[in-house]
Amino acid sequence: MKYIFIGLIIILIIIFINYYFKHLLFKRIQNKLFDIFYNASIKFTLKQSKDSGCDWLIETETDIYICKLFQVNTSANLIITNTTTWILAKDSEAIKIENRIKNVNHFVNYNPSSNKNIHKIAILHPSIKQIRKYINENEMIIINLDEEVDGFHFISSKNFNSIIKK
Repeated sequence: MKYIFIGLIIILIIIFINYYFKHLLFKRIQNKLFDIFYNASIKFTLKQSKDSGCDWLIETETDIYICKLFQVNTSANLIITNTTTWILAKDSEAIKIENRIKNVNHFVNYNPSSNKNIHKIAILHPSIKQIRKYINENEMIIINLDEEVDGFHFISSKNFNSIIKK
């Protein structure tokens, strides 16, 4: 009984530490986003969203930036098979549907009703080795960070500075 209690306490501590570090990461990225728009002297509002479609909504006078954080492995490639299916795979691994990134569908379909220009930004944390997109069954193209793909911009959490240019 004693060991079950100790094991339960250890599991609760691990869950708390995981939640705490995720919260710190969100705050750090939110502060970076705030600094970028503030330093660019742009009037804006920044809201952290509770919706699974996005993590942050940044609204300026003419634009809305929908930002979603995706945690990825720096040694993995992001494979875009279609607009709603993004898969993480290492160079030597086969592409498996089990390795798909969750909540991409919510992000893709998230559209606030507004007359403003909408920019969807996928923030990859910490970074990704390479982004590849299938253009048909046999061909792939390589996408650079900061490029637009299917209406989305991919940005590394290490390099936010291009967010306003897009």
